[in-house]
Amino acid sequence: MIKGSALRSLSLLLPLTLLAPSCAGVKNLFGSSNSDDAGFVQVDELLSRVERVHVDCELAGQNVTASMTTLISMVGPEFKGDPALAFGEFLAAIELSEKQAKDLRKDFTPMQKSAERMFLQWQDDLEAFSSDSMREHSAKRMQDMRDRYEAVNTAVGPALEQYEAFNASLRDHALYLGNDFNSESVAVIEKELRTLIQGSNQLKKSLDTCTEACQEYVRKAALRGQVSSRAKQQV
Repeated sequence: MIKGSALRSLSLLLPLTLLAPSCAGVKNLFGSSNSDDAGFVQVDELLSRVERVHVDCELAGQNVTASMTTLISMVGPEFKGDPALAFGEFLAAIELSEKQAKDLRKDFTPMQKSAERMFLQWQDDLEAFSSDSMREHSAKRMQDMRDRYEAVNTAVGPALEQYEAFNASLRDHALYLGNDFNSESVAVIEKELRTLIQGSNQLKKSLDTCTEACQEYVRKAALRGQVSSRAKQQV
């Protein structure tokens, strides 16, 4: 015979025992498997990757301006400063610019891989639709987003190559001036300096195109409720 205290304990345990299968059922009902939200996660991952590249391109533009400002000041006809100090500032500007190029390269490749995964997942998901009209809507949206992503990809790739070539040219100028920094030596490389200045202007335009493409992608692809918050984070 079960005593009263034991009976009360058993009565408390029974609802918990009966509830356990129900919890599992609810968990399955709302879908907690990692594969269920794969597309959702990949969309947000690519957004984050594009945002990183956006920031990298903005910083790259700032470094291009800083390095050229330092060099032009150093080789200008009105220069009357400390040559050693000016040359040191130029070297520091180059190092920052080279680091930024590495950061951009480091973020660019993962962005491409993330995009490949996301669009493959999206393509696979199209086959799961039972409604033809919903499938068509999703396919059109996928193509729109792919076009916007390709605008980013095709802008950043060449700009990155330009940026690395620009930094290499800065290094050449530093190597030259490090051994021969005087009025005559500067006059000798006047043509190369003009070419570098023109290249820097073209590079800044390319980087501006990159940032605009990134902004457009994020604006169109950001998850609901995140457009304004993501825009603030990029300022």
